[in-house]
Amino acid sequence: MMECYPGIENSAMFATLRHSMEGRTSHRMINEFLYSDGAKGWFELSIQPAPDGIFILSSDITKHKQAEDEILKLNAELEEKVAERTAELAAANKQLRQLSLVDELTGLYNRRGFLLLAEEQLLLARRAKRNLLIFYADLDGLKQINDELSHTAGDEAIAQAARSLSETFRNTDIKARIGGDEFIVMAIEAEGHNAEALLRRLHEKLAEHNQCMSVGVVSYNSEDEVPLEDIIAEADRAMYKEKRRKPGRREV
Repeated sequence: MMECYPGIENSAMFATLRHSMEGRTSHRMINEFLYSDGAKGWFELSIQPAPDGIFILSSDITKHKQAEDEILKLNAELEEKVAERTAELAAANKQLRQLSLVDELTGLYNRRGFLLLAEEQLLLARRAKRNLLIFYADLDGLKQINDELSHTAGDEAIAQAARSLSETFRNTDIKARIGGDEFIVMAIEAEGHNAEALLRRLHEKLAEHNQCMSVGVVSYNSEDEVPLEDIIAEADRAMYKEKRRKPGRREV
């Protein structure tokens, strides 16, 4: 509805509206109001100057505002659901990735996890000129445990050996079960002279549970451009050399 309001030049309303019109040919404003039943409504005023006053076009835009608010509400709910779903997917992906890198029996990394993380640490060691130690270990007597007791007992022996490894090495070291009764550890920022102390601590931990491991150790010099596979192979050979030296060996 358009209306002309002449003769209000001296009113406070006119002064306010005229001030809002300064430098403009028209002006629009939206105001809230309450219906008699207490419901909220909105109206839009379109104000234009006139020779003897001002023209005001007043429109009830309540339904439009309600529809607009409903769309905003739905969009906000949708964004919230998308954010929740995104977080759920990220958590699921993280869990799947962890499951694909972790050995289920021991909680240590599996071969894939070890190779992935060890390659990263090897590159960091070369850049930072830091040395590493690789321990390749085989649990002695597992075949006898499986044959004479049970494979369940064998699994528990493997899990206990993994716990001894975790108690011996730091959280930052990469510990993995790479198959059967074989384990590998990459000790970060470790030197050759640390190997003896770590081996002694590991054997003490194993002895607490009447276990023993054959362990081969290789010291990696950051100045050498040796592939990770070659370092692992060298540690593996050192482990078998150690195993063959043991008296009364019943398995290879």
